[in-house]
Amino acid sequence: MVEEESNKSSMNFQDARLGLETRSFDCKNRIMNRDLFQALGGNQHPGIEINLLEAVAQGPCPVSKKGVIYSQVAITVNGVTQKEDVRIRFEQKEGAVVYRFEGSKKLQMSDFGIDPPSPVMGLVRVQDAITIEFDLVVQASYISSVE
Repeated sequence: MVEEESNKSSMNFQDARLGLETRSFDCKNRIMNRDLFQALGGNQHPGIEINLLEAVAQGPCPVSKKGVIYSQVAITVNGVTQKEDVRIRFEQKEGAVVYRFEGSKKLQMSDFGIDPPSPVMGLVRVQDAITIEFDLVVQASYISSVE
């Protein structure tokens, strides 16, 4: 559900969430996949959840139908939730209610209670900082309420 604030370009969201299974991440190496799954708390918390809380649009440009959205999301990893600000580029596809959203966000694994994995018996150390990149295509539909 989306609530638009009058005279503002911001929207508040309810139940706008994206769930990702930690087992779905693929490092192209079975042992590294296992280490990442364990580091992300996969046994106790098998998913990552991203909840869209608020979005403020800068645009779209009437001609190009492109713009930027400044959003606040709640990211839950390993059972720990952090609020983050994310800048998202968007584009409305020509003649359709199809939107493309793309962006990236740098996070610290330690903020989510995660010790960076150290594969190969500790000979390799993974950095605490990770960058999440996303490219999402969404088809919108409108629901009208009938009273």
